[in-house]
Amino acid sequence: MRISQHDIDSKKKQIISFLEEGNKVKISLLMRGRENAYPDLGVEILKKINDDLESISEIDKPPSLEGRTLSIIIAPK
Repeated sequence: MRISQHDIDSKKKQIISFLEEGNKVKISLLMRGRENAYPDLGVEILKKINDDLESISEIDKPPSLEGRTLSIIIAPK
């Protein structure tokens, strides 16, 4: 969950290229240690990424917690 804005921006570029090819994208955040107590912070990160890509994508599977991994699947429009 500790990811800098620059890293998010570079991942968004990759996500955009995958979506333009017509592929679905799974975005996962691994929570470690005390981060497990605050999954809502991870959901905010995932929703922010989805909001930035809202013009070219839609949510296929909403954010869900699977063990220590928080993930979301987005699909092209």
